[in-house]
Amino acid sequence: MNPFFWQSLKQKFKQELIIWRIGAMPGILVISLIVLARVTGNLQFLELAAFDRFLRLRPIEPTDERILIVGIDEEDVQKIETYPIPDRDLSALIEKIASNHPAVIGVDIIRDLPVPPEDAEGYARLVRVWQKYQNLIGVDKALPDRGGNIIKPPPSLPPERVGFIDAVLDESSLRRIVLSTSNLQGEYRESLIIKLAQIYLAKQGWTMENVPDDEWSIAFNDKALPRLQPNSGAYVRVNSGGNQILLNPRSNQTPFTIVSLEDIKNGKVSSQLIRDRIVLIGVTTLTAKDIINVPGIPHRPFVYGIELQAHAISQIVNGVLEQRPLIKTWTDGWEYVWIIFWGLIGISLSRFLRSPWSIFVGLGITGIILIGICYGALLLGWWIPVIPSLLVLSINAAGLTASLFYRYRQELEYLKLRSQDRQKSIERIFDAIHAQPLQTLAQLSSKLKQFNFVSPEDKNILVSQSEQLDLELRELRDSISREMIRSENIIFINEVQINLQNPLQDILYQTYDEVMRRDLPCFPTIKVRIPNFKELDESRLSLEQKSDLCRFLEEALINVGKYAEGVTRLKVSCGQEKEQNFIRVEDNGIGVEIERQTEQRQTGGWGSKAAKNLAWQLGGKFQRRPNFPKGTVCELTWAVNKSWFWFF
Repeated sequence: MNPFFWQSLKQKFKQELIIWRIGAMPGILVISLIVLARVTGNLQFLELAAFDRFLRLRPIEPTDERILIVGIDEEDVQKIETYPIPDRDLSALIEKIASNHPAVIGVDIIRDLPVPPEDAEGYARLVRVWQKYQNLIGVDKALPDRGGNIIKPPPSLPPERVGFIDAVLDESSLRRIVLSTSNLQGEYRESLIIKLAQIYLAKQGWTMENVPDDEWSIAFNDKALPRLQPNSGAYVRVNSGGNQILLNPRSNQTPFTIVSLEDIKNGKVSSQLIRDRIVLIGVTTLTAKDIINVPGIPHRPFVYGIELQAHAISQIVNGVLEQRPLIKTWTDGWEYVWIIFWGLIGISLSRFLRSPWSIFVGLGITGIILIGICYGALLLGWWIPVIPSLLVLSINAAGLTASLFYRYRQELEYLKLRSQDRQKSIERIFDAIHAQPLQTLAQLSSKLKQFNFVSPEDKNILVSQSEQLDLELRELRDSISREMIRSENIIFINEVQINLQNPLQDILYQTYDEVMRRDLPCFPTIKVRIPNFKELDESRLSLEQKSDLCRFLEEALINVGKYAEGVTRLKVSCGQEKEQNFIRVEDNGIGVEIERQTEQRQTGGWGSKAAKNLAWQLGGKFQRRPNFPKGTVCELTWAVNKSWFWFF
């Protein structure tokens, strides 16, 4: 393949790195701040809100035919004329349901004491019901409330037929459910949800077991329920004690069939709605104050406790039998890789899109893609970060990063226009040089050849010098012409093209090598040449400053070649010492006389002024001093940059 192609590609790559170092720094800072905000939990509220919103926007699911809710509503309470529902009525309801052979019955009603206390016969009947039906599960509260109180299960029920109904809230909202935990005595306890799911799935041939290497995780055969961790998803150091899973509620206005106590009592419910189903008995009246905010449920986020139990049971049962998604999360590492990736996408948009309008259009399209990916992932059961990703994308694409890249492009356009103006000015100077000085030199050279009062030797010297001056003026014109038409990262040292994107020590050596090939009067006497070019810190140098450093070295070497008479040793070095960058040229020719040093300090030649100006730009120092025992040292120094962010 063409080597020039690879050279061009390499140059473009290096130039792109410099552009990214300038423009991408704010973007990297934005990514760092967003990651820090997420690590400290400051984005948790927004991420949970987005999670809830995605859940509410899911497609409609069919009503779950595996679950029947028997809700004791306000009308039932009015007909019974008392609340809580008495033991006598509750036992009659259970017996009526059990006669239709459900798979399992869950009673989400507290019965640690007789109701009413004076109805001993009604309580005795309920005790007989508890003992008679082995597929009947009661409830208690295993975790203490703020006052340290717990609620005991029905006394006549064995522990294996009792499930707790404790809920864990996030700022008064429920997004996760507890399947198992330890009580105050350190005993392993299971919730009503997992009890009912286990019994139902066992009838379908699925066995509940523990996951190896995790005593709390639960699986049905090879189907593991994804356990919530302290930093799962948007959560930051959340209390994930026991076995908790994220709730994936059913998306439907009527997710379950709900009938009332009176419907069961009056025979209005077909036995087909009960047979082989999970039947939940609970309260669906505001009198009980058993209402929970589940923001992920569409249409009606406030649901009764018995409905929450149904959503959780349905999630597990259908996740096992129908492969309905159980919500999972990535590990922390992959989540932050995802966030950083979208931050870099935002930086890229601001880099490669030219105008603010195109940036905003690109941002809109990319943002829609990001949201679509996150929404689609949730439909498949994966909760991935959307809010921090959207923040880093938006801020980097439309914020400070974009403005820096835009300003950089505007500066390039300005430099291009300025370069064109300079080109026109130089062309006019070319015409002036050709019309006057070059013509004058030609005439002078012609007349010198005719002079007879000058000795032949002096005449030859004068003619030679005038011709040399003519040649130098023409070379100067050609050099300036090349400088004007070059690209912003190329300079010419005489005929040699130097790419300013290359490392500084390399282009300085190219400059040294080119100058030492010139036919200057003092170079032939040099016996020892010591080039020593080591790495320099160029993190803060512009291409223009790198060009000026090459010109500085060229000027210093030309001075040696022209004026260091009798020079036999030349040492040219660059590198770092004592936290200073340096470029140094040392010779042992005729030294700089004290009188000449004084005169230069007072007036200064063009080269010295240019060197001092360059030193001022770099915040450094230029000096020309005598070398010992003889000769001259020409040196430019400037500080090494140690700021950490220039690494980027």
